[in-house]
Amino acid sequence: MPSKIHLICKQGDGLNVVDKKAAIYLSESWLLSPSEIEALQGGRVMLHSVKSQPSYFGGTILDIGPTDDGVEEGGRVRCSLTVQSTLTAKGLPWDQRGHSHGMAWTTGVLEDDAEPS
Repeated sequence: MPSKIHLICKQGDGLNVVDKKAAIYLSESWLLSPSEIEALQGGRVMLHSVKSQPSYFGGTILDIGPTDDGVEEGGRVRCSLTVQSTLTAKGLPWDQRGHSHGMAWTTGVLEDDAEPS
């Protein structure tokens, strides 16, 4: 089953257009473990300003690659996500199956039970 991740990202921070016509964006810079990177290939990402608001951006992850700074923390590497924006990944609530404590910036990787977009 495909995977997904919800992330806290203040409105548009680190989100850059790669190809406007194809709706492809680069979202950086996220600390992800090798297992999270593997699980999220071809999955979906949803960006939220805060957990209490629906996702303002999201889509299919086309690629995940390390950023140029090479930062590593606790077995995680700072990465950029290449994302093709989709309407089905916008307006979604924070998934409560993931990390729900107040300081969480991510749900972690979850199974994506949504219909393919």
